[in-house]
Amino acid sequence: MRVRTADQVPQDFSFHDEQVLVIDEFWTPEEAKQLRGALAAAPKQNRLLEMDNVSRMFPNCGNWLKGEMPEPELAWFAERVMLPCVNQHAQTFEDAIGGMISFQYYTYGVGDGLTLHDDTDSGFDNDPERDKVKRRIAVVTYLHEQWHSNWGGELVLYDDPPPNADENVPLQPREFIAPSPRSIAMFAVPRLHKVCRVDPLAGEHQRLSVAGWFMTKHPK
Repeated sequence: MRVRTADQVPQDFSFHDEQVLVIDEFWTPEEAKQLRGALAAAPKQNRLLEMDNVSRMFPNCGNWLKGEMPEPELAWFAERVMLPCVNQHAQTFEDAIGGMISFQYYTYGVGDGLTLHDDTDSGFDNDPERDKVKRRIAVVTYLHEQWHSNWGGELVLYDDPPPNADENVPLQPREFIAPSPRSIAMFAVPRLHKVCRVDPLAGEHQRLSVAGWFMTKHPK
């Protein structure tokens, strides 16, 4: 489903039914400017090639920049994007014993992208001291002031392949979501998706975003 503002999201919207929600004018210009400033001032930022585990998962994906979102921006951001449909979705998992969030800043320049993945690796599965954590809703929102259709950087979501399908069977794209300024996209996990590379036509323009997940915690 695609709507213009958050106020237009139907009260009965369900990620179990439609799975994808795009809101075009989610942030005000002032909020987007505030987030851009916080991204630029993020105290800890790392390039893809500096992160061994991540770069092994996403080889040949450029060298995009990831920045930690500190308090109080993280709490404010999470509260702002916690729409009723997100909260309702989390409550449908009966064995959940709590919730978690994880959001970071991302800066993509020319040649940067992400290969196909489905977001199921929470990063906590190998830690016996942590409750089992499952990603439930993926979120990506765009902070740059302008973006041209020729500049690439689209988020592409795919339909699930048929059961027992050969790995060479072509996937069917379901959604092409342009990184439109001040828009936000949310989708239920798992969902196969990728980020198209930023085209050289973008020049010095960068794809600025916040991305991450709403998650549920489960017994060990």
